[in-house]
Amino acid sequence: MKLALQRNLDLNLVADDIRDYVCQITGMNCA
Repeated sequence: MKLALQRNLDLNLVADDIRDYVCQITGMNCA
């Protein structure tokens, strides 16, 4: 179960990175 949770956290971090990247390249303010 801990492994699944760790994977979920990693996916959340990746999603945050992608959102930040999209905000930067589009110039949108995604605070």
